[in-house]
Amino acid sequence: MSENVRTLSHREPDLKGSYCHQLNMAARVFRFQQTIKVLAARNFPVQSCRFFSHGDRNGEHLSSRVYWKQKYKGSQEDAFDWFLSHSVLSGLVDHALSNVSHTPSAGSHSLSTPEVTETKPVNVLDLGCGKSLMPKCLYEWKHFPLTVYCLDYIQDAVEFQLGTLQTASPGHTDSNVYGVCASVCQLPFHSRSFKLVTDKGTMDALLKNSTTGVTQAREMLCEVHRVLQDGGVFMQITDEDPDSRLYVLETNSPSSPSGQWTFSVLPEDEDRKQECFVYMFHK
Repeated sequence: MSENVRTLSHREPDLKGSYCHQLNMAARVFRFQQTIKVLAARNFPVQSCRFFSHGDRNGEHLSSRVYWKQKYKGSQEDAFDWFLSHSVLSGLVDHALSNVSHTPSAGSHSLSTPEVTETKPVNVLDLGCGKSLMPKCLYEWKHFPLTVYCLDYIQDAVEFQLGTLQTASPGHTDSNVYGVCASVCQLPFHSRSFKLVTDKGTMDALLKNSTTGVTQAREMLCEVHRVLQDGGVFMQITDEDPDSRLYVLETNSPSSPSGQWTFSVLPEDEDRKQECFVYMFHK
């Protein structure tokens, strides 16, 4: 495995102690596999949450861990991406990262070494990475080094990302990637760890559960707010319009004197047969 692409150990990065054992177990599974299938990042079709809801009017199965575990386990299909093509997603990543500084915020928690230098990588977190292009777009960022954390509660999805990125070249020589198997509702990181957190379709899946969806969305937003550094950015991509999604985001996010939500619309195009929306929160 490329030295830039790795799973978590108890020494790097510095995790919240209560989750270390669980993640170390996952890391050992990854590390001692005889081989990890390397799936080339090619021919990524664009799909949406509505595509997976076919046959289920409410799409409630999308909130089921069992469904995703079965979907990803041993899957030989090419990677897919919800909502956006690679070029559009790269543009959004560029926009989001241009809004954060590559100098760590005062009082932020280091995930690796305590020394702070001008070349220290910026920590970014992708929630519910699945088989998305988001980690690749982040890894290709050239302007300053990033440490990208691909997080999913399905181990096979994390393995897929590590295998895919093993064949990719980082945009910056000091950038690197970690795989994390954990829940978005219980993030195994210290507070104020990340300059950028991204979500593309993960909250959509949580909200498909008519019983626990809103509660889990609130837990996820609280965790995102906790791990974001002051001045950090949370970017969410979805096909849900502002009339519905802004209410969920604003009523379930922790109060923040300086925080505010903004959104933009991505119109239909030849790759995307429906509008998509990008919501951003600046802490």
